[in-house]
Amino acid sequence: MIKLPYFNSYLYKKVLHFEWALLILCGIAEAMAWRFAPPDPTAPNLKVSFILLIIVGAISFVRPYKGTYYDRLCYLFLELIVIAGATSAGLARFLFPLFVVVIAKACLLLDRKGLLIVGLAAFVCQMTYASFKISIQNPHLLDHGFTPLALVNLIGGALIFTYVAVAMMILVAMLTLSLLSEQTSRLETERLSQEVQNLATELERTRIAREIHDTLGHTLTSLNIQLEIARKLHQRNPEKSTDALETAKQLASQSLTDVRMAIQSIRNASDFNFEDSVHSLVTDIKQNQQSMDVMVKIDVHELPASVGFQLFRVIQECLTNVLKHANASEVRIQLEQSGEKLQLNVSDNGRGMQTEHSHTGFGIRGIQERIESMNGTVAITAQPNKGTNINVLIPIKPAESATTQA
Repeated sequence: MIKLPYFNSYLYKKVLHFEWALLILCGIAEAMAWRFAPPDPTAPNLKVSFILLIIVGAISFVRPYKGTYYDRLCYLFLELIVIAGATSAGLARFLFPLFVVVIAKACLLLDRKGLLIVGLAAFVCQMTYASFKISIQNPHLLDHGFTPLALVNLIGGALIFTYVAVAMMILVAMLTLSLLSEQTSRLETERLSQEVQNLATELERTRIAREIHDTLGHTLTSLNIQLEIARKLHQRNPEKSTDALETAKQLASQSLTDVRMAIQSIRNASDFNFEDSVHSLVTDIKQNQQSMDVMVKIDVHELPASVGFQLFRVIQECLTNVLKHANASEVRIQLEQSGEKLQLNVSDNGRGMQTEHSHTGFGIRGIQERIESMNGTVAITAQPNKGTNINVLIPIKPAESATTQA
């Protein structure tokens, strides 16, 4: 079964309305011819023609588009046969537009191959009737049988007789296909537009989730550490426990600030200062985690705000992972520029990340998404009890590099 990409019910209803109008006009014309027209040897039975028109009208109420491709093809052939019979039995000058309607239906119900088959069938029906009419009007044409000359005269006369009907069928097929193509393109555009909108919404949700995770994740991790210190020292050293609680309170306030910053950064990160933010982040870590030494080396030209903002979030997530999982005493952050590439390296001397799970966490996935958005790559290596190394390479355009040293 061949399924059409779109079935345009609106166009099909218009074709049906046109067919019903033609059937009414043809019926009136047949009735008037039956009553007033002089006898015509090529129209042997107007009564049969009128009955066949009623059958065509009944067939038009069938809904072939709900059936299979074969059902649609059989439906159109049946309609062609009945119209051809009505044409042979009555006055053809009233009925040839019905062949045009069948062609229009074929454009809506079939593919191009099926349309070609139905079009050829309609053409054969027209040629057969025209040949029949010419042979009756010129009884001496076939006195010597179907000689080559007689066949040429018969076929040539039939082509002349039916050229208007054939031209109309071709014109209607082109017009219907054009309308169908326009409607299909519009529907496809609407579908793609909705798909793009859904994708953009999903990307925005992911980006917002990543921003909240990267900002609050670090602060809440530090807050959890301070609360854990306060819990353990509550009995042994109330003074240090109170200090830890005070720090925790400051971190809770910082969390609210982080939320505001995250919302602001989602809207606009154009005024972001990379180096100041990194040094501020490291200072906070040293204050909250005095047992861990963080060393920073930044040797790059002035970064575009968008690149710097993404790199800052990567560094922040790396440090959050170290605080959560690494149990490290030393972290090194190094960012340098080599030609048209930026290289970021974050390493620690902790217990070492389990590399088989390094791509499943939301934080690591967020790092990868940020770097991939800048056409960069991320490599993670780790050894048990020897630390983790995260290496990032980002290509930058020459136009993005400034001449001033940061």
